[in-house]
This record gives sequence, C-alpha cells and structure tokens, in this order.
Amino acid sequence: EDRVRAYEACEEFKSTCTQLWHAGKSLKSASASSLPVRYYGYQLMRHVVSDKWSTLSSDAKQECQQTVLQCLSEGLGPATGTEPAIKNGLVCVAVDMMKISWPQHWPDCLAALLEVSRAGESQLELVLLVLIRLA
Repeated sequence: EDRVRAYEACEEFKSTCTQLWHAGKSLKSASASSLPVRYYGYQLMRHVVSDKWSTLSSDAKQECQQTVLQCLSEGLGPATGTEPAIKNGLVCVAVDMMKISWPQHWPDCLAALLEVSRAGESQLELVLLVLIRLA
C-alpha cells in the first residue's frame, strides 16, 4: 500500500512539475542520500526526453544535451564501484536523447562522446555502455 502511494505521488509529480529536468538534475547528484533518490532523478530526466522533448525550446534541448555530456564527463566514480542502476539511469538518458537528436540536431555528439571517453576509465565505460545500448 505504501509502495502504491509512493508510485502515485511520483507519477503525479511527473505530470504536474514544470521543471522536471532541473528536478531530475538535482536529485541525481552524488550528494543525494540514497540510491532510489538518485535513480529517480535520472528517471525524471528520461521522462523529459521521452515525453516532453518535442515541447522544449532549442535552447532547452541544448542545455539538456550539455547536462548529459557533463554527467558523462564527470563519471560516476571508479568503474567497478558504481551501482549498476545509476550507470543504467545515466546511459538510458543519453541513449534516448541520441535516438531523438542525433545526427540531425546533435551532429557533434560522437565527437563529444569520444572526448568524454578520453577522460578516464569510468567515462570510457559509460561511453561504451551508451554505444552498446544505441546499437
């Protein structure tokens, strides 16, 4: 019963919040206290990409793309120590965004991913996960 109420509250939040991307960005931060909270942040970001992308302005879309690249660039810590759900959350946001935007509206995406992959082991792993999921 508590789980159902929590689910309903989350769904209501997704349908009423006008700043979902920013809410997701805040919740996914490493300073968030729990794995479910961080994962929900990525789910909010993914919801924006999958359900609200067509309503975003060009500037907002570009901001979202830059945020995802920044998240990938920052990595998630040591490649072997990050929770798979968090990796999956970030990777799914990136892949969904690429499926919608690349190559027509995000022509430099692959070059940006290549640059990210050079930043370290964690970043390389994330980029490879993005490419695997994209295939």
